[in-house]
Amino acid sequence: MDGYQSHYKLTNFCQDKLDCKAPQSSVRFFRQFGDPRDIPEWREYAGYNQDVGNY
Repeated sequence: MDGYQSHYKLTNFCQDKLDCKAPQSSVRFFRQFGDPRDIPEWREYAGYNQDVGNY
């Protein structure tokens, strides 16, 4: 999320790198809850099994 403080910038990044658009609520979510990789429930849901300190 570093450097992406607006939905416009984040969705442009996602469109370029991931070929999809970021949800409009994503910037607000990141500001409120931080990096989703730090949320155990999200890690379980996403199947993210890498250590938090290694990203």
